[in-house]
Amino acid sequence: MFMRNFWRLISLLFVLGELSCNSFDCHTENESREALRSVPVPLDRAGGGALAAEGSLNGDEAVRRQSYTIDPDGEFTFNRSVETGVGHLGVELSPLDEKKAKRLHLEPFSGVFVRSVENKGPADKAGLQPEDVIVTYNGKEVSSPQRLELLIEETKPGERVEIGLERPRFEPAAVAVKQRGAEHLQVAVEVGMEKRIVSGKGIQQQLPVLDDRGRTGLKLVELTDQARPIVLGPAVAEKGLLVIDLLPGGPAFQGDLRVKDYLIKVGDQPVPALGDYSKVVAAIGAGHRTVFTVLRGQQSVEAPVDLSEDATAGSRFNLLNLVKYRSRPEHFEFSLIFGILFNCERCSAVRERDHAARNVVSRNWGTLLDLIEYHGTRGGEKELRIAWLLPISWGSRE
Repeated sequence: MFMRNFWRLISLLFVLGELSCNSFDCHTENESREALRSVPVPLDRAGGGALAAEGSLNGDEAVRRQSYTIDPDGEFTFNRSVETGVGHLGVELSPLDEKKAKRLHLEPFSGVFVRSVENKGPADKAGLQPEDVIVTYNGKEVSSPQRLELLIEETKPGERVEIGLERPRFEPAAVAVKQRGAEHLQVAVEVGMEKRIVSGKGIQQQLPVLDDRGRTGLKLVELTDQARPIVLGPAVAEKGLLVIDLLPGGPAFQGDLRVKDYLIKVGDQPVPALGDYSKVVAAIGAGHRTVFTVLRGQQSVEAPVDLSEDATAGSRFNLLNLVKYRSRPEHFEFSLIFGILFNCERCSAVRERDHAARNVVSRNWGTLLDLIEYHGTRGGEKELRIAWLLPISWGSRE
C-alpha cells in the first residue's frame, strides 16, 4: 500500500511539474534567413559592372521593384521587376479543336480560333471578327494560341504585320444558320502596345562565405564590387564583411551584433576580406574580449565580443528530475523538484520584422506551481503574474 501511494504521489508530482513547465512559451527558431530573403532595394541603386551589362533597359522599359536575396551558402541574387511594352493585338484566342474545326469545315489545329475581339483594339480596327481562324502571322504558320501570343508579344509596338485567316461564310436558312464554307483573307494590322511586368535576375553571384559560429557566433560573406552598392547603397565604399547569420545566444549575439551588420573592424584592425578577418581573430585567441565595429544603416556601432573556444558547446545535468539543468547557447533551463518548487527558462533567437533582424532574449520563471510567474524579453514587454490571476506588466512591446 505504501509503495502504491508513493508512486501515485510521484506520478502526481510529475504531472503537476509538466503542467508548470508547459506554461512557458519559449521559441528558439532562428529567423535570420528571412531577413536576407527578397530584401527591397531602392530604385536608385542600379549597381555597375556585370549588372549594368546584363540588366540594361530599353527606352520603353522602367524598373518598378527590385530586391536581393543572400542564401545561407552565400549565393547572391539581385531581382528586378521591369515594366515593359509588348505587342498587343486585342483578341481572345483558343485552340481550334476537333469540335470547332468540324463546325467550320477546317482541319483540327490548322490555326487559332478567335473567341472575341477587343472593342476598338488593333485587331478590331483591322477588321478581324469573332470566329475567324488565324493561320499565319507575318508569314509564320500558327497552330496554337501560345505560339501566336508569343509572336504577338515579340512584335515591336507600332509595327504593321500581315495576318492570314480563314473566315467562315454563312447563309440564312428556314430554321437555322448554315455554314457555306470559308474564305481566305490577308489582313494588315498595326500592332498595339500592352504594359507587362516582367521579373528576372539582374545578377547572380556566389559570394565567399566564412562560418565562424564556433569562435564568435558569426557567419560572414565577402561582398563583391557589384553586390556592395546594391546591399549597402552607393555611399558605402569601404570594404568589409556582411553578417548573414549568427548563433543565437553566442558571443556575437550577446554583444548585440545583428544580421545585415557590415563588419569593418575587429579591434583596431580593418577586415576588408575574409582572410584578413581570420588572421586577426586567430591572433586574438579564445577567452579574450575585443570590439567589433560594424555599420548598421547609417550608424557606426561598436560591440564587445568574447571570443570562444567552442561557442556551440552545451551541457546538462539531471538527478531524477529533482534537480534538472540543460544549457545550450540558444536555450537554458533549470528546475527543482519536477519544476514544482522552481523552474526557469531562457531562450535566445533572431527575429525578423520587416527585413530588420533583432536579437531577442526571452526569460521565464515560476515558483511553487507557478503561483508567481515572470515573463520578459530583452528590451521588450515584461510581466509578473501572482496566483495565476493578477498580472503586472511594464516595458515596451517588441
